Amino acid sequence: MPCPPAALDAELHAALAAFDAAAAPWREALEDLDEDVLAEAGAEARAFGAGPTTAVDELVRGLLGQLADWQ
Repeated sequence: MPCPPAALDAELHAALAAFDAAAAPWREALEDLDEDVLAEAGAEARAFGAGPTTAVDELVRGLLGQLADWQ
């Protein structure tokens, strides 16, 4: 027997709310990933003798690793 539209709508809203809650920390982390963050990563890398490309690469790899763990 098919689900009534109201029940399906409630299930979809609940699933969307759960996804939204789980994704919130990632949205916040990625919203802050702008040119200032990348410039700071580059400056930090230069202070330790590495190039800015290496710093950005490490930063993005770290975020991707955290995202893979979350999934």
